[in-house]
Amino acid sequence: MTRPRLDMVQEGQLWEMALKHFGSDGFLKVIIEMWSHAAPPPKPVVEYLSTKQVSHEILNILKIAQERVGAFVADRISVFGRLSYEATPLS
Repeated sequence: MTRPRLDMVQEGQLWEMALKHFGSDGFLKVIIEMWSHAAPPPKPVVEYLSTKQVSHEILNILKIAQERVGAFVADRISVFGRLSYEATPLS
C-alpha cells in the first residue's frame, strides 16, 4: 500500500515556512541536526529542488547543510539553482 507524499511544490512550501519560522541561522541549524542523524535511504531516489519550488536562500542554506554533513549525491554535478538529494521512496 502506498502512502500519499508531498510533491515538490508542497515540499518547497514546507521549506519556505520553516525558513520563516526559524530564520536563516536557525533553519541551517535544524537542517544540519536532522541530516547529521539521517542514514542513507536503502533504495535512494534522487530528487531535485530548484528555484521553481524554493527561493535561492533556501537552496543556499540546504547546500551549506549538505556540505557540512557530507550528504552529497554521488555522481551528480552541482548545478546553479538546483539541489539534488536522496529521498526514500514510499512503498
